[in-house]
Amino acid sequence: MEFEYNSQLEDIAIREYGRNVQRMVNHLATINDRAERNIAAQQVIKVMNQVNPDTTKASDYEHKLWDHLHIMSGYQLDVDSPYQKPSPEELLKRPDLPMYNTHRFTFRHYGTIIDQMIGTACEEESNQTRQKMAHYIAAYMKMAYKTWNDEKVADEVIIQNLREMSGGKLVVETIAEISENVSAFKSKSNQNNNRN
Repeated sequence: MEFEYNSQLEDIAIREYGRNVQRMVNHLATINDRAERNIAAQQVIKVMNQVNPDTTKASDYEHKLWDHLHIMSGYQLDVDSPYQKPSPEELLKRPDLPMYNTHRFTFRHYGTIIDQMIGTACEEESNQTRQKMAHYIAAYMKMAYKTWNDEKVADEVIIQNLREMSGGKLVVETIAEISENVSAFKSKSNQNNNRN
């Protein structure tokens, strides 16, 4: 008695369906009567669905099964498929490369938002408004630094980082905690609302 080892057999096109489904697909190609071949193809699709039920979770699962049937037949199967027959070029086509962020960070732990805030503040024409923005940005930078680093940061480090990131356009002497800035901002906005 001679054993049949998988390593000695021809490769399976799609392993999820197993060798027996591959044999069924190979048999389809030998059926000469087109009507009989179409009926057999429908039955093989049902078996493929039972063998690999995970495909039913996809919205286009039936289309996927027919594509797999054509792939397993080496794109040679001539049946009336409800979907367009896939081409080998589609299968081998490489997906588009993802777009990576090319933004260069001076200080990664502050992120892009801080860079954008600093850019906006530097473009501000009014010195008074620019100075207020610089104080808020410095307070936010301190909070962001504390979020990503366990050690305590000296205000001088934040002040120096702000100066470097703004190209010397934003300079502050001291940094208030963000809670102080928020309460100050709220009290000013409440005063403005009461006036209106």
